[in-house]
Amino acid sequence: MINGDSPVINGDGTFSRDFTYIDNVVNMNLLAMLSQESNAVNEIYNVACGTSITLKELSAIIKEELSKNDFGIKNIPIKYGPPRNGDIPHSLASIEKGLSDY
Repeated sequence: MINGDSPVINGDGTFSRDFTYIDNVVNMNLLAMLSQESNAVNEIYNVACGTSITLKELSAIIKEELSKNDFGIKNIPIKYGPPRNGDIPHSLASIEKGLSDY
């Protein structure tokens, strides 16, 4: 959108994802690496935000935020392509285990 191009969403945009920041992944790896708790060794943890957002909602937020610096972006249409075979409709990670006190 910054370059004036329309983003393409595969499907109708109702599929949702639980995105996370790279800082969350780095912090979780550091905690795992430095943990002195024997209960935490050789365990598997989900790293995510614990909330989901549809691709349609996410693209609208990105468009709105970018439009604050370039009003022309507001007029760029979102394109919808065919759905991808095997795409998971919704993902929402359970992060409770990673929030526990180890």
